[in-house]
Amino acid sequence: MKRIILIMMLILFAMCFSFTLIASDRVKTINGEVVVIDLAEGSILVKKVIGKNEYINGGIIDENTEVLVSGKKGTLEDIKVKDKVTLFMTIKDEDVYVKKIVKK
Repeated sequence: MKRIILIMMLILFAMCFSFTLIASDRVKTINGEVVVIDLAEGSILVKKVIGKNEYINGGIIDENTEVLVSGKKGTLEDIKVKDKVTLFMTIKDEDVYVKKIVKK
């Protein structure tokens, strides 16, 4: 139960700070370490550390999310917590969608 509450709080936090994605036709990127990937809920959150500050951001993953692993097509099941990834995100209908996940 605590895990579900934590995931929901992290998703809410990420959505609140996703205002930096200004326009829906613009793609923004974030590099970081995966802290949550929930395939059932369709969400991913990554942590980026800048100095002493940690920033958590992420969005909605769905059947349209492209996954690249070491330059080759992969699946969402290939992405695990603590993996280093780059997320390419856009806004559509006030939601943040992850268009592509690149794992090196």
